Amino acid sequence: MVAYVFLGWYTHNGPGPLPVLSGPRVRLLGPILAIEAVTGEDSGVYKCTASNVGGEASAELRLSVATPIQVEIQPNVLSVHMGGTAEFRCLVTSNGSPVGMQNILWYKDGRQLPASGRIEDTLIVPRVSRENRGMYQCVVRRPEGDTFQATAELQLGDAPPVLLYSFIEQTLQPGPAVSLKCSAAGNPTPQISWTLDGFPLPSNGRFMIGQYITVHGDVISHVNISHVMVEDGGEYACIAENRAGKVQHAARLNIYGLPYIRLIPKVTAVSGETLNLKCPVAGYPIEEIHWERGGRELPDDIRQRVQPDGSLSISPVQKNSDSGVYTCWARNKQGHSARRSGEVTVIVPPKLSPFQSSQLQLNMGDRASLTCSVVKGDLPLTINWRKDDRSIDTTQQMSVKQVDQYNSILVIENLGSDHTGNYSCVVRNSAAEVENSQSLLVNGKQCSLQFR
Repeated sequence: MVAYVFLGWYTHNGPGPLPVLSGPRVRLLGPILAIEAVTGEDSGVYKCTASNVGGEASAELRLSVATPIQVEIQPNVLSVHMGGTAEFRCLVTSNGSPVGMQNILWYKDGRQLPASGRIEDTLIVPRVSRENRGMYQCVVRRPEGDTFQATAELQLGDAPPVLLYSFIEQTLQPGPAVSLKCSAAGNPTPQISWTLDGFPLPSNGRFMIGQYITVHGDVISHVNISHVMVEDGGEYACIAENRAGKVQHAARLNIYGLPYIRLIPKVTAVSGETLNLKCPVAGYPIEEIHWERGGRELPDDIRQRVQPDGSLSISPVQKNSDSGVYTCWARNKQGHSARRSGEVTVIVPPKLSPFQSSQLQLNMGDRASLTCSVVKGDLPLTINWRKDDRSIDTTQQMSVKQVDQYNSILVIENLGSDHTGNYSCVVRNSAAEVENSQSLLVNGKQCSLQFR
């Protein structure tokens, strides 16, 4: 056996070989090189060299250090309106520093997504629909075989209803069954209601309303009429509504027969707004529709107008002039006619006396009172006080005195700094809700002031 002389260890991580020197983490034990607590900087090619009388020999090895990586999806939660575009970015770092391109796979609810929807580290979801909401995963797989992942959620923002299907106008003889159908999409899932000439559908055994939600979250509603009769004719409307908005569709169902006018429910109108009175006439064909009030044919006022569809429009509504009983009558070409009357009640919405100013400055220790006066509006009225959009807290030395049905006073006996804020008087009746607001700033210096 020929003895050899060990010459040393070298690294080939630069332009030329460099000797490996002992250090805090590096120990040279003869031919053994020991590196403790390896890091990514220790990766590279290492060479050991030995010689004897017969010559010199060397051997190389490559050290690969797999550092732990962190994966994050930005944003973690994304809310996108239907039809919009969603983008998720998969961020890969190691010890806080970005890591170069990795083998990134995207999943939705556990199923791998095609590569067509991604650009480098970004996943793009165009034309977001209800099917796209859910959990998304970014999975990073390294050559060594270990994987890392992060998750994010795609939520649907509020979207107003959109009608996907609606019924058409039909003209039929009495007798057959009829089905009217509407479907709508939106977020949240809309609710669909039905009217006939602006009033609720008749409550009899021949009318049946059904509604269900599909697996895609769309709502489908239908009205089935068994053995349709002349009095079932009129303008049917489906109204799809959610908190983001409302949409409706209307079309006539014409049933051949003599003129017939259904019961007109009591109508409540708001003073100052527009009133549209629909004559719930059935029978087909109808030649003309007229309106009367107090024995006089309408319109008899510039505020009144009979529309081409026979409805009566009044704008703006006035309580003293427009309250009362209205009669509509319809006639066909053969001279057959029908008539029906209904009552209209006009309610005046509340109107408040304005506060003297939008902001008041008072001092600590003062006594303050704020008066809310209703100068117009039909009873019954409810008057409430709020501070910073919350109900008045009586533990804060505040009290409310109800003077009468139209006046209320908020009293603060001893002003403190916690009384600074925005105060609102909210008045409501069956016609409308209105409010007046005033901000109060309480200073530290005391003086004797009162405001109304």
